Amino acid sequence: MAENYVLFWGVLVGSLAAWLLPCLFALVVARISRLPQAFRFAIASAVLTYGIGVLFVLMLTSLSLAAVHLAPEWAENGHATLGNVVATAGQYASYAEILVPLVLMFVIPFRLKRHWPALAELVGGNSSFKPTSLRDPA
Repeated sequence: MAENYVLFWGVLVGSLAAWLLPCLFALVVARISRLPQAFRFAIASAVLTYGIGVLFVLMLTSLSLAAVHLAPEWAENGHATLGNVVATAGQYASYAEILVPLVLMFVIPFRLKRHWPALAELVGGNSSFKPTSLRDPA
């Protein structure tokens, strides 16, 4: 009984750590490179990593579903080549669903690092807006 709780909490903490890896890696890149607004850089890198990763996984999930449900029917109806191509691609899609987010975790912070100082300056504080009081004459 106790090992079930240990297993549950181990899986929970491990999956949380896996979800935080892109943000932590981007924060390390920002600290080593001495980028301005390192925390914002880490958040922006993580959002880009998760966004691109989710889009890619959605595409691969539809490919996997087509490989399971449609490819046998296509092969049975005389389109054997199309069925085989989709079935083979569906077998490799599960590997890509794991590897693509891991690759994006490294690629995106390094690509964003070059453009971040200009982006940080764009998003940074702007002192040009100085509101005037309603009681002061214009």
